[in-house]
Amino acid sequence: RRAYASDWKHFSGWCRRQGLEVLPPSPQTVGLYITAYASGAATADRQANSVATIERRLSALTWNYAQRGTPLARMDRHIATVLAGIRNTHAAPPRQKEAVLPEDIIAMLETLNRGTLRGLRDRAMLLVGFAGGLRRSEIVGLDCGR
Repeated sequence: RRAYASDWKHFSGWCRRQGLEVLPPSPQTVGLYITAYASGAATADRQANSVATIERRLSALTWNYAQRGTPLARMDRHIATVLAGIRNTHAAPPRQKEAVLPEDIIAMLETLNRGTLRGLRDRAMLLVGFAGGLRRSEIVGLDCGR
């Protein structure tokens, strides 16, 4: 709630500085706002914002307008087109980790104590995970009892 209130205050202030009306909801005004916000022009530090932050701000505006009984049409072309462009331009590519090399697995295996059940278990998990090309979550999800 606090974030939504802050987002509404930010939007209202931006509209006032631009000489635009906050009510009734105008898709053109909201489109201009999210464009300015994406470029950093609507922020004090002039930093461009992430797509997630922009979408949260848009959700806050939609919620605030709905609370006032004047719904905002998020699917209006003035908003949808701008948001699609922002997603294409500002979206960060997924961060992919480097694959573990066989030399790394061998080095890990050498640190394990073969004389204990724990060491044997860890060794088996490393080898099964590497041989199967499994992710951490997939190794954890293995169920040997069935």
